[in-house]
Amino acid sequence: LITAYYMAAIGMAAVSLVDGISPAFVAVMSGAALLSLAANIRKREVIAGRLWNILAIAVFLLFALDYFVVSKDIVTAASRFLTVLLVLKLFGLKTDRDYLTAYGIVFFQLLAAAASTVSPVFFLLLVLFIMGGIFALTLMNLKKDLSEWGRATVDIPPGIIGLPFFLTITAVTVASIVMTFALFFILPRMGAGFFE
Repeated sequence: LITAYYMAAIGMAAVSLVDGISPAFVAVMSGAALLSLAANIRKREVIAGRLWNILAIAVFLLFALDYFVVSKDIVTAASRFLTVLLVLKLFGLKTDRDYLTAYGIVFFQLLAAAASTVSPVFFLLLVLFIMGGIFALTLMNLKKDLSEWGRATVDIPPGIIGLPFFLTITAVTVASIVMTFALFFILPRMGAGFFE
């Protein structure tokens, strides 16, 4: 749950970098995300499965209205759509699939921000997303392995997740980013044909 809200915070921060997204929208959506956190801590189901599907369709229709009538900008409209969809998904975190869906939405929020901003803050958000993504997927894999071993509970045993684990994830993230930059600057890039 902590990892999901960490990733959602990165998504909200990324959306705040998109031109055309007002701080009031980000504040309202962040407040709704905090309400979903309270509901998840109390283990209350706010949005049932069928209601979630109806809301998702309604949000998509609002996205179309936003794009064609209000903003007329695909990045701004998509950012609003993804943010509302993320908040709705946060109200219904039950299965691993729900968590993966939330992480995927955050990824697309980062893509929308990448298309709209040149802020150096985006690079920090990208690094935090990579680190959180590696951490989240590792936790999900551990949980899956424990459930396959037939454990009665799917809770991760104490002592596995701690400072050494977090530092290892951080080291893997830094190494990935350094290798990516090295490959980006070492490999020749050329424009040919349509991509010239």
